[in-house]
Amino acid sequence: MSGAEGDYYTGEYLQDIAETRLLEIGGERLRRLAHDEAGRYVDERYPWDGQGAEPAERVSAYIAVLWQCGDAEEPIPR
Repeated sequence: MSGAEGDYYTGEYLQDIAETRLLEIGGERLRRLAHDEAGRYVDERYPWDGQGAEPAERVSAYIAVLWQCGDAEEPIPR
């Protein structure tokens, strides 16, 4: 998914940041687990037959789950 011309915060950009954060927090294992969780979630909640552009709601939900997985694993600052 990409945003409008000049839109800096596209889905790809936000997913890249989420993936970098997951790698920093828990390495490749956490990144893979987060992608698995995100895939299961969007497949259940936002089914898509693969035809046409992927719906924005599905992309947004996928990225949100990546961020939530990072939030769940990130150490709480003391």
